[in-house]
Amino acid sequence: MAHVHKLPPGGWPFDDPENVASFTCRHVLEGEPVREVSHDDDDGAWQILCGEAHEDDDIRLVCLGCLVERDPGLVVLADLPYGWGAYRESADSPWVRALNPYEDEGDESEEKGS
Repeated sequence: MAHVHKLPPGGWPFDDPENVASFTCRHVLEGEPVREVSHDDDDGAWQILCGEAHEDDDIRLVCLGCLVERDPGLVVLADLPYGWGAYRESADSPWVRALNPYEDEGDESEEKGS
């Protein structure tokens, strides 16, 4: 069943629709801050995680809109290119963007702040 999200001020900033399936972990859904985001190169999937190690049964599939509603600060990553990731030390820390090292083991990482 479809549901409605409270959109961020200024409207929906992502190129993907708000109902696009995204990977997260149960920790984020239970209130842990998002500290790691990946925009996968091969399929454009979003991974929005707590930054800790996970077991397979910790992973959840939810819509991007629900994750942005939970953490509106994610809108600053709406322009994260395919194959890039972003991480931060805590919910109050700035995001650091880098070429996702897991996408192509041969590429060197480039960093830029957000």
